[in-house]
Amino acid sequence: MIFCNECFRDRQVRAIIESSSKAKGNCPVCGKKNVFLYDTDKNISLKDFLNDLISIYTPQELLPSGYDTADVHMIADELKNEWNIFSESLDSHSIYDIIINLSSSLYIDTPKLFDAPVGVPEKYDNDYKIKHSILSDHTWEDFVASIKHDNRFHTDYINLDKLKTYLSYLRKDYRKNVILFRGRLRHGNTKYTRKEMGAPPVQFAREGRANSSGVSRLYLADSEQTCIHEIRSGAFDVINIGRFKLQKDISVIDFKLISQFSPFNEDFDFLEYLINKPVLQKIDQEMGRALRSSDNPLDYVPTQYLCDFIKTLEYEKGKPFEGVEYTSTLNQGGYNLAVFYPDLFKCTSVKTFKIDNLRYDYNVVK
Repeated sequence: MIFCNECFRDRQVRAIIESSSKAKGNCPVCGKKNVFLYDTDKNISLKDFLNDLISIYTPQELLPSGYDTADVHMIADELKNEWNIFSESLDSHSIYDIIINLSSSLYIDTPKLFDAPVGVPEKYDNDYKIKHSILSDHTWEDFVASIKHDNRFHTDYINLDKLKTYLSYLRKDYRKNVILFRGRLRHGNTKYTRKEMGAPPVQFAREGRANSSGVSRLYLADSEQTCIHEIRSGAFDVINIGRFKLQKDISVIDFKLISQFSPFNEDFDFLEYLINKPVLQKIDQEMGRALRSSDNPLDYVPTQYLCDFIKTLEYEKGKPFEGVEYTSTLNQGGYNLAVFYPDLFKCTSVKTFKIDNLRYDYNVVK
């Protein structure tokens, strides 16, 4: 079978195809032109590459009784939807053809892994989750309730060693002179100065998703447009947006990478990751979740706890993580960066914007 690098999203698989390809041409699977081609009859670089991953699954007939049928899928759909391996343009039939050609020996031995619905028994195994899950055998809702109403600063609802392991996969490096933005809603006619666009002094620092009250952190956005959305201003409001330049190289935790990083890292535990992926995605959602001024400040506590923990971590000896990056839920495609050390960025200029009109998208809730 012949397919190409563009049939895949996973960066390691793409790199293997590109480095081992004997020729470029048009792909008979995805239709892309002038791409790196891989021929399973001539190239063995990816032979059995997916076997260990596929083998964590169990055919439906062998799953324990009571296994949720909504959590049972064909392996081709699992590899596309849960693992970010294949291109969005590929349908399940094309993915099926690729994996049975790459894992031909496994297909001969256990065809039901490929031809019947499959599941992962460990998802419902409390003993396994206690040992391998970030939240042990608790749910995210259990953790939130505990840290908000039971024990604010110390909790046994979360396995910090496991969390640390998966956070290490989410490192993102920023180079000196990177430009980000911060917006402030203006009150009256006075324009904020560059100094006033920075993080608030500790005595004025209100709680946010990445900081407790009295802890000053700098919240930045990738663009002026994201700033405008994040401020949630009204029609005819006036906004100042500061342009901030990074003063040195830094590394942060980027929660957006949860759905992007390759599972084919050395010594990567596929099964354990699959168990923990929903928790990591929930953290990204909670970091970006839009809270209104009328919401309870306690709603910030879970992410404040996680950010304080991240601030204690080092990616190398003497080199701490210096912020957390997360998706903007108010501006699709945008993102925000909460900086632990505000002096890392310097405001170089301030622009003024006036909101001319708003557009509301809505649906009826039954």
